[in-house]
This record gives sequence, C-alpha cells and structure tokens, in this order.
Amino acid sequence: MTAELIIMNKSGIALAADSAVTVSSHGTAQKVYNTANKLFSLSKYEPVGIMTYDNAEIMGIPWEIVIKRFRDKMGNCSHKKLESYIEEFFQFLKKDAFDQVCIENYVRRELHATIKAVLGIVEEQTNEILDKKKNPSEKDLEETSKRVFGKLIDEISKKKDVKNLDENQIKERTEEYSGLIDELVKNELKPFPFTKQQVEAFSSVCLYLTVLGPTRTRSGIVFAGYGTEEYFPTAHAFTISRVINEEIDMVDDDREEISFSNPALLRAFAQSNETNSFMRGISDRMNKYLRKDVKKVFDNFLGENLVDMLVDDGILDNNKREDCAKKLKKMGGGIFSFLADSIDKYSFAEFTRPVIDAVQFLSPKDMATMAETLVNLESFRQQVSLNHETVGGPIDIAVITKGDGFIWIKRKHYFERDYNHQFFSNYYNTHE
Repeated sequence: MTAELIIMNKSGIALAADSAVTVSSHGTAQKVYNTANKLFSLSKYEPVGIMTYDNAEIMGIPWEIVIKRFRDKMGNCSHKKLESYIEEFFQFLKKDAFDQVCIENYVRRELHATIKAVLGIVEEQTNEILDKKKNPSEKDLEETSKRVFGKLIDEISKKKDVKNLDENQIKERTEEYSGLIDELVKNELKPFPFTKQQVEAFSSVCLYLTVLGPTRTRSGIVFAGYGTEEYFPTAHAFTISRVINEEIDMVDDDREEISFSNPALLRAFAQSNETNSFMRGISDRMNKYLRKDVKKVFDNFLGENLVDMLVDDGILDNNKREDCAKKLKKMGGGIFSFLADSIDKYSFAEFTRPVIDAVQFLSPKDMATMAETLVNLESFRQQVSLNHETVGGPIDIAVITKGDGFIWIKRKHYFERDYNHQFFSNYYNTHE
C-alpha cells in the first residue's frame, strides 16, 4: 500500500508520496520495502507530473520503466491541455509499452494464479465433505472432487459480467487467447481426475477471468499539471488493470481542476485515513461505524425493542405490532439521516472549509510542507500501532508551477549524487 497526496491552488501543485511497497512471492509472507519510486515527472521539459499507487507494476513491468520510456519517447513535445498528455500516454500504453511476449507472459501468470486459486477451493471443499465420512476411498476422493469442481465452475460462470467491452472487443480477445488458455489449462489439469467436459468448461471460465473479467491486481495513476494554454492546474486519476489487444481496461476515477469557483483542492490517494481525519474531524473508521452500526441501533430499538415494550406494557395491541414496527423503523431511519446530515454539515463547516480556505492562499513551498506533513502523519499512525507499516520510508515531494515547471523539493536516490555527475549532466542530452 501507500499514501499519496496532492494539493492544488491557483499558484501550483504539491505532490507527495511515501516509499513503502508490499511484496510477496509464491504465497510467502508479505514483506515491506521502503525503496519504491511512485512520483515522477511525466516530461523533462513541461510542467506535468504523475503518481502511481497500489500495484507497482502493469502487466509485469514496473510503472517506473513504463513512465520513463514514455518520457523519453515524448521528448520536448508539449500540449495545450493536460488531457492531451494523458491521451498520448494512453496511446503509448496501447501501442508501444508491451509486446506480444509481455502480454503472453501476463496471461500465463494470471492463468496460473486462477488455476491455483480454484484448485485450492476444490481441495478445501472436498476435504470438508470427506471429513464427515469414515475411511473414504480413492474413488470417493475422485467423485467428490469432480462434483465440487463442476459446481464451482457453474457458480463462476453465472457471475460472468463483461463491462466496458463491446462485442467486437470480446470476440477479438477470445479468439486471440482461447487456444493458449486451452493448452495451458489442459497441461495444468492433467494430474487431476476431472472429465473432458469439465476441463473444457474450466477453460472457458479461465478465458473470462484472465482476459475479460475482473483482475487480481490494479494500479492507480494520477496525472497533474498544466497544458501550455492552461493558467490553472488540473489533476486526473484513473485505475488501470491491464492492456490487452491495444485496449486499456481502466476506470476514470476523478478529475479536478482549479478555477475561480474552485480555488483549492486537497486529495489523498490509497491510504488516507489520517488525512481524512484532519480534513473532516472524524476518521474513516469512526464515520463507517456511525453510518453502519449506529443505524442498526436505531432500527433495532425503534423497530423491535420499543414495540416489544409497548406491547408488554399493554399500550399497544399485539395485532398492530408489525404495522407499528414498520412505522417506527421508518421513523428511526429518518432520525438517523437527519443526524448523519447534521454531522456532515458540521464537519464541512468546522474542519473541511477552513482548511480549503487556507490552502487557496498557500505558496507552493507551504503546500509542499503540508503534503509532506500529512503523509508523515499516516506513516506515524502506523508506527505506533501493531499493524504492518505499509506506509513509510523517505517521502518524495515535488511542486509544479506554471512558470518553473516540475521542481523536486525532496527526492531519494539509490546512488550518491557526488559520485554520479554524469547522470545529471546527461539528463537532457537525449534531445539536445
């Protein structure tokens, strides 16, 4: 996981990202390294930056490599709007970032993970059934696993729901990868007693899960900066899962731009509990508790307990219990909605609005300090808890302004600056 922050006003943008990355391999315990780069300039020459969070790779290639390849390819080109930089970056992802070998490796990895997960469920459910039998035979094991496997395939097949893809895209993907997936599935399932029909059905399920359905891993990316014709900054966030057949499976999360009517913005990405507590005066966990559990209190007390008391005391006729319970539960929902709205209004007026009012007048340097402080707060909370520290390490901080471009305030290097003058002297040589 990670903690990232973006603060914007009319003067510029401040971006901050921690360095923690959580890794695991072959089902081993997770380990956190504080060495990841998540904040980059998207251009060496123009005032545009990009942050990544969640999965540090896309299709098995680190985002850092993809972004820096795009930056070199773009050179000193500029665009009138930030959206044009984003469009060019997405075109690069579709056309140039991944070759066929990379995509096939991705399909193999995803397929292997899918098969492993499904077989794990089959084994677990089979053992649960056979544990109830005395001295199960090999035939019992075979028949039970077949039955469990077939039932699981049916359940997954019923949940198929391909969104954001038209019929031609679905046809292209299935034609492109059905042969590869059939072959891989048959090889993986050779040691198991499943029928030919079950293996074919499973191949269809794997095709859906691997190249059409929801993915196991996703990456968040945030673009921020200026086009040549934009006076005020813009930020645009996306969630990307994979790139197949020159199509990006992604969700357009949010777009924010500074304007005369919207003079300031503060937004946290990934882990944001402490930032939201600062901005709203209430933590996400407490807010969730109020929304969910306190509502249950109103429903249970007014819809059940109060009715029982009225009936027991003879105030309410038992025949009217159900009708009265419905009315009181509805009344409880209304009271809760009023309280929730009141809390939201108070939170905005007393906490959020004063911060936003102050942010609109901060200098770029002050915004950078604020962004670093809030990321540090997220990290410190984890340091003093017993949970895994999934936020931590050096904090990279950058400021983007219309006149000065992308400026690093703090940046970690894996090498000593004094020993590597050639890196800094050659940084712009590619396009001279």
